[in-house]
Amino acid sequence: MKLSAPKIPFLSNLTGTWISAAEATDPDYWVRHIHSTVRLADNLQTVLSDAPRLLLEVGPGTTLSTLARQQLPANSAHMVISSLPHPQDGRSDLACMLSALGRVWACGQKVDWEGVNSGTSRRRIPLPTYAFDRQRYWVDPPHLEYREQEACQDGTILLPAHNPVDRPSPENGNGDYKQDLPESECEKLVAQVWQDASGIAPLAFIPTF
Repeated sequence: MKLSAPKIPFLSNLTGTWISAAEATDPDYWVRHIHSTVRLADNLQTVLSDAPRLLLEVGPGTTLSTLARQQLPANSAHMVISSLPHPQDGRSDLACMLSALGRVWACGQKVDWEGVNSGTSRRRIPLPTYAFDRQRYWVDPPHLEYREQEACQDGTILLPAHNPVDRPSPENGNGDYKQDLPESECEKLVAQVWQDASGIAPLAFIPTF
């Protein structure tokens, strides 16, 4: 059998990087390839080291795609797609392949739709002819005003309070929150814990907090 240099680049499971023409045409390389450790993690690190990639597992199950996802960092732009279902997946092979095809297309890859639809009949579905009204309907939160810390004549430090604009407080009706010293045992305990942690004493309570 004549060994030829590859026309399509592929990663070597033996070296963990792109195979060279010399390796691909060396019989000793393939002998070592048979009994050596598969360096899949190095392969994935190599292929995912540059631009965002779309990895498609071709074959039954999801073993390789699962291992590939374990190598992806958080918030990665890479995509990993399985083309056939896991043995415990209740979907048919056709449903899984069509789902994978749709995800590949959604990632911006070109699809030969004539080849996909070859030998089958498809019906056109009418879509709405009106233009979508691009008007924003989000409800914005009210603007909040913040007051700086205030010190009473007796040395009490009042915690910063925020008051919604144009929304008077039910305590006094003028937009300022009423602040009291702790009275109950629970309030005193919370105040003591907060005092020990912050070093501010004594603390005031905001009833509407």
